[in-house]
Amino acid sequence: MNLILISESDNGIYDAMNKGRSRASGDLVHYLNSGDTVHGNPYEEMVEPCLLPVRFVDEQHGATWMAAIGVYGYGYCHQGIIFPQSHQAYDTNYLISADFDLIIREFPRGLTELPSNLRGSVEFVMDGVSSNKRYLRDREIFISLLRNDCTQEAIKFAGSAFVKLFIPKVVRRAIRARHR
Repeated sequence: MNLILISESDNGIYDAMNKGRSRASGDLVHYLNSGDTVHGNPYEEMVEPCLLPVRFVDEQHGATWMAAIGVYGYGYCHQGIIFPQSHQAYDTNYLISADFDLIIREFPRGLTELPSNLRGSVEFVMDGVSSNKRYLRDREIFISLLRNDCTQEAIKFAGSAFVKLFIPKVVRRAIRARHR
């Protein structure tokens, strides 16, 4: 595998990802952010979009848990998805949740139909923007669900996001770590 590092100005992370996709020459593309780690060799013999196992690491409290598909079949750690290179562009109007919006548009029947690739995995440290600005993230997910004709899901999501307001992040993460 050949890697090319390009450093230039952009208009945010999703603009940078759009630039990367436009320059990618293969059939598939995998997006990683700083701090993400790939384990094993998930790229060997990869021929189609797929899901990689993702281990979340809460750096503050040492808790870890495995990602699961959530939010009505569309929610999954973006770094655990191998996309077709030809996928639609990220909507740069979203500051945090353009990845969620892209998943809905690219995989309208959800992620459960994607095969799993167990040749490797991704470790995702929970210290990024989407982990620390959950109100903005949840607002953008709600808007994306509405824009993509998932009205019932948007209403259910808003209810669950409201309930989460009353449960501290440290408690939610501890519960996830125990039940995964």
